[in-house]
Amino acid sequence: MLNTEFIFRDRVFGDDDRKPSTEALEVTSGGSRLYGYTLLPGGRKDEKHPCVIMLHGFPGHTTNHDVLQCLRRIGCVAVNPFFRGAWGSEGFYTFSGLPEDACAVAEWLRSDETAEKYSIDTDNMFIVGHSMGGFACINAMRRLNWIKGGVCMAPYDMPWFFENEKVDSFAALLPIGSCLRQESQTSLMENAQSCWKEMAFSQAFDDLKDRNICFVGGKNDAVAPPEDMIFPLWNRLAAHAANAVQECCMIDSDHSFNDSRIALCETVCRLIAKMAQ
Repeated sequence: MLNTEFIFRDRVFGDDDRKPSTEALEVTSGGSRLYGYTLLPGGRKDEKHPCVIMLHGFPGHTTNHDVLQCLRRIGCVAVNPFFRGAWGSEGFYTFSGLPEDACAVAEWLRSDETAEKYSIDTDNMFIVGHSMGGFACINAMRRLNWIKGGVCMAPYDMPWFFENEKVDSFAALLPIGSCLRQESQTSLMENAQSCWKEMAFSQAFDDLKDRNICFVGGKNDAVAPPEDMIFPLWNRLAAHAANAVQECCMIDSDHSFNDSRIALCETVCRLIAKMAQ
């Protein structure tokens, strides 16, 4: 279904094949329009493709377009939405809105009209998220039991700071999100305080224990240290005998995998291909 030999090599298409293309994305979530783009892989006109939704982090200037291009080359419909209040999307940015937006995009892609238009195999839909996008990935998967699997890249467990009485450390990070559209100067912290209990990774085990879920961490990640934000949930999953694809891959890099983009692309593509089998 997916061919990982094309992670870093262009495909050759026949005269009768659909050619790869890029389309603008516009999906409504919570009454606001989300913008982004969709990378279409091309191929036989009767061929259905797995679909991967890539969720960006906070505030979103660390992009994973290189990973998306690799996913397209191996045969995926690769979708990059921008959350409400982020990078031109309408509405206000909130932490509680992140999984809502991810679910809205997933449901739209799964609809008969969109799936037919983009030749999506709706039985093979995945969510990949980086940092706060990993937080959104986990919480969206908890709501969408039909999602085939997810990959969390350096996931950021925002509720961890509340659970461990380090709220001041979390609050200090919020000004870097000033490029996001917020309802007020205090709205992000107020929103975090209102939703963290129900969205904590510590609450996700029962919902994910038998699901395809993988983690990719940076060994030198000082923003979302794996020992705090991956291993507590991962160790519980690893101890549970699940008939699912569950892996935890560590890369010798930082939070954004700045010096290990090739390794990141290879790892994510391999995991998606394994889950799509």
